[in-house]
Amino acid sequence: MNLKAYVYDENSQDVSLLPLMPVIARMTSDEYNIMNNETFTIKKVSEEFITLTSADKDSIACMDIPTEDFTKLFHIAFCITCHKSQGETYNHPYTIHEWNKMDSRLKYVALSRATQKQFINLI
Repeated sequence: MNLKAYVYDENSQDVSLLPLMPVIARMTSDEYNIMNNETFTIKKVSEEFITLTSADKDSIACMDIPTEDFTKLFHIAFCITCHKSQGETYNHPYTIHEWNKMDSRLKYVALSRATQKQFINLI
């Protein structure tokens, strides 16, 4: 499914959605019970709804987001910043880009997301 960018967000872009794509909430919404920077995975795409599952492995909850609200609420999350990753724990491999441009605090945040050091790749 192809969706147009959310016109009121300069960081939004046209997207093509497929199952298993990672997404991140761009805002908190009490209506949908999501918090800013919370991560999800697309489970199903239909004309009416985008079904998401929480990226938190301890949660098995699914939610249906109306297709017309998706770009208002979410960004695709193949790549996120260190700031957005704060508070996350990664039990899978990930790559840290531009390591040499980071100060010591950003390096700490980037490194401390992993549960095992072999999950960390530096570029």
